[in-house]
Amino acid sequence: MKKNHITRDSIIVGLALFSTMFGAGNLIFPPQIGLADGTQWGWGALGIVLTGVILPVLAFWGVNNVGTDVKCLMGHVHPKFYDFYYLFGCILVGTGSTLPRNGATTHEMGVLAIFPNVPSWVTMIVFFALVFFFGCDKGKVVDKLGKYLTPLLLILLAIVLVKGVISPIGTPQDTGISKPLPSAMLTGYLTGDLTVGLMCANIFIGGILDKGHTNPLERKRSGLIVGLTSIVALGIIYIILTYIGACGGDYYDLSVPQTTLLSGLVGRVLGGFGKVCMGLAVSLACLTTAIGIGSTGASVIHQGSPPPSTRSPRAAFPTSCGWALPAWWALCSAPSASRTSSTT
Repeated sequence: MKKNHITRDSIIVGLALFSTMFGAGNLIFPPQIGLADGTQWGWGALGIVLTGVILPVLAFWGVNNVGTDVKCLMGHVHPKFYDFYYLFGCILVGTGSTLPRNGATTHEMGVLAIFPNVPSWVTMIVFFALVFFFGCDKGKVVDKLGKYLTPLLLILLAIVLVKGVISPIGTPQDTGISKPLPSAMLTGYLTGDLTVGLMCANIFIGGILDKGHTNPLERKRSGLIVGLTSIVALGIIYIILTYIGACGGDYYDLSVPQTTLLSGLVGRVLGGFGKVCMGLAVSLACLTTAIGIGSTGASVIHQGSPPPSTRSPRAAFPTSCGWALPAWWALCSAPSASRTSSTT
């Protein structure tokens, strides 16, 4: 790519970073914060943006500033710290927990909202087939996410969010909360996106390099635009979702389950059509997160293969996804409340 395309290229990579960070938990948490904060929803929105958006992007910027992957950052701690971190964080947590949780959430909140009679095994097969299709080629992951899946996700979200701002379902009420900012900051941290910013940084830095921006200064400039793109997209969505949650105080109290709150708010904003849009958005959010995590896991497996190895990321990817299949059934049979936490 030419130099004058650095902004366009960086925005595409930034949208891919956004979509990897943006899982179903990122849809669930902001309305709950808004409902709890009421008239002080602005402080809640600030808190979740600080720890759920800016902190993960700072992690990405930190990696991009010192090299091309998190190994360059963690090597300062101990040579073996990187191996331990990726074994635990990427393989065990990422592909062993996050991937199946994304699949389970897609079935519960996405597919069942539109097709109530679809069995979970059908969703599982289709979901992981799509994860493999979009994530098996590491060199094309960023373009597939940034050019195709993320714009569709943003369009679906925009339909609901714009209507929620133009025609509020209510007025924020005083809830008497004393410390909205610290509470929201803790919730934002629990999205788990800080780990994603570190663990998946190599995928997006690789996307920058693949577009021809290999000069260190050019790479850092592109990384800055990538991070800002993700901050803007995530920040706007978090702020509006928090506001919509704050407007729902006339209809819901804090005892309502998180998934029920999100579904109910969307139904009041746009009726049945809104629920379909949100179901599709949840499915896409889980899919894009799973693609990023799965691609990273496959890359780690590939790099860790003993030489001489002919294993390619394409061959390693099914192995990575395979970690998730047994856990899928356990998560599908678990109570809904156990799956309302972050899916990133």
